[in-house]
Amino acid sequence: MLKKNRFLLIVCLLGFILRIAYIFAFATYIEPPDWEYGEIARNLVAGKGFARIAYPSEMLELTSSHAPLYPHFLSFIYSSFLKPWSFLVVQFIQTTISVFLIIIAFRTARLLFNVTAAYYTALGVAVYPPIVYYSASMTPTVFSLFFLSLTVFLLLDSHHRTWTRSIIMGLSYGCALLCDPIAFCLIPASAFWLICARKRISKYVFLALVFAILLIIPWSIRNLRVHKSLVPITTQFGVNLWIGNNPRATGTDYYRVAKGDPDHSTLMTYTLSRTEKKELNAMTEIQRAQYFTKKALAYTFQKPFAFCWRLIKKTFFYWWFSPSSINGSSTALRYRIIYGIFYLPLLIFALLRFAIFKLEHQPIDLNLIFALIIMISGVYIITHVGLARYRIPIEYYLLLIAGSAKSRLLKVLKA
Repeated sequence: MLKKNRFLLIVCLLGFILRIAYIFAFATYIEPPDWEYGEIARNLVAGKGFARIAYPSEMLELTSSHAPLYPHFLSFIYSSFLKPWSFLVVQFIQTTISVFLIIIAFRTARLLFNVTAAYYTALGVAVYPPIVYYSASMTPTVFSLFFLSLTVFLLLDSHHRTWTRSIIMGLSYGCALLCDPIAFCLIPASAFWLICARKRISKYVFLALVFAILLIIPWSIRNLRVHKSLVPITTQFGVNLWIGNNPRATGTDYYRVAKGDPDHSTLMTYTLSRTEKKELNAMTEIQRAQYFTKKALAYTFQKPFAFCWRLIKKTFFYWWFSPSSINGSSTALRYRIIYGIFYLPLLIFALLRFAIFKLEHQPIDLNLIFALIIMISGVYIITHVGLARYRIPIEYYLLLIAGSAKSRLLKVLKA
């Protein structure tokens, strides 16, 4: 036990040092882009409410386009610290949370496989470059991954269920939803896992779900007051569906990227015609969401073969990389080679472990991980892909599966 704790402590320290070194080596705390989250946070600080500039009207309006937890977190930090300290504080907090991801990964791998697999998994999460990068990125990636992975671990750890842990699981899941609605994928994934394992929904899981719902109700009530319509978390699904399914869709957020200059790119929403922009200007946020949903579904039914072909392309883009001509993320393109060097072995080991599972006994609880991977990737593939952070939850669990593969391979080599 002492040896295990010492190893985990060393790995966590290594992960922390790597993340802090990255922040200071690349000065990521100096005017980092904070995207829509920062825009909403600054409006909160200015007393304008949870608001942002709407497109295409270019008018400031109360919004539900993004989940609330991260912008509110940023607004608290922005109101408490001056630049660049505010950015540095955010990145330091995210780095600390990222270190807890190492511990959660270790305990989840040990629960599903063995201690050796847990060692490999913890080390992988500690040094994996994309996770290090997103620890300093002004996006909710680390927050949403932390709450989602904690919920999954508590859900799997059926041997230590108490009322307290049940409440923590519910609050964690509620926070995951308030960070990113993609966490809704855990519900069908859990249903699949329970059916495969022939388990019944326990009173602990039910209580956790109740607390998760209680946590998101205040935000849903706020949305109801603002939009006069029921919006559990965000209104963004409609436009995301249209971005990936329209006559000009490339499968990513972008329509075109200037050759050799990813910073000069055209977002898919900027390709709207004058007539479409004029129609959207007169709409509320809910009406715009419904408009984009209808347009996407109409195109899908009119062009089913194009839809299917684009699904195939988006599947490749999601699990590998999208072409530079339709990927407007300059950071992703700049570090793509490094990313690929680490991601390819991860993918190979994960696939190797999956092949081994076909030949030997598979932990029944791993079905929850498999189902979650399929559900999350499926949602992005149906809507749109391209941004590296969309795949981070998948890569986190691929690290877990790959750690098991390395452990299994070590046993074979020793034998």
